Amino acid sequence: MIIRIIAFLLVFALTVSCTSSGQKGSKPESTYDGLVVRGALGNKAVADTIAVDMNRIHGCYSLAGIELAQLEGVVTVTWTIGADGLVEQTDIKQSDINNFEVEACIVREISKLLFPEPKDGKPVEVMLPIRFDLDKPAR
Repeated sequence: MIIRIIAFLLVFALTVSCTSSGQKGSKPESTYDGLVVRGALGNKAVADTIAVDMNRIHGCYSLAGIELAQLEGVVTVTWTIGADGLVEQTDIKQSDINNFEVEACIVREISKLLFPEPKDGKPVEVMLPIRFDLDKPAR
């Protein structure tokens, strides 16, 4: 029973949703549940840090302007968290939104995040597929 509760809480912590009505000019819904963390920093600590600043990532959509209504898809971002909790390197591993300005903005915003320091003092590798979907109804 305790394992099921912990599993539920972990899944809940890893899923972040920001909703929109899907109307032109609104921000698309963003969810992520494929977070991969390699190193001495738990998924929950990484997910919690990302969740606090997800609105900054959504701010990248203002760069897309008129294309916003069609901008949806998955952007998979990878980054390294250093021993001090700072992001050392950020890259777009894969993207199907095909908008360089938005992708570059996402990289910049993730690079600004401050994570807890890894317990063993070694770098932590993170991969996060972020799905942006305009067709989700408002909740």
